[in-house]
Amino acid sequence: MKFSKKCVIAMFLSIHIFTMLMVVAFFVKGDVPEALIVPFFAFWGAEGTAMAWIKNCKTKKKNSESKEKKK
Repeated sequence: MKFSKKCVIAMFLSIHIFTMLMVVAFFVKGDVPEALIVPFFAFWGAEGTAMAWIKNCKTKKKNSESKEKKK
């Protein structure tokens, strides 16, 4: 399994676990810490965007190389 796929799996697992913990925290305390939620999702949003950008660049490079070989 590629490293990026492992990262995506880890990302989804941590997001789901974090969300469940925040739901539990809401039911226990009646409030959730926005100061923790915003940076958490900002980090994973930036990480996911970076991985998508890298994958997109690799795909474009691969496609352009295959077109050059066909000529």
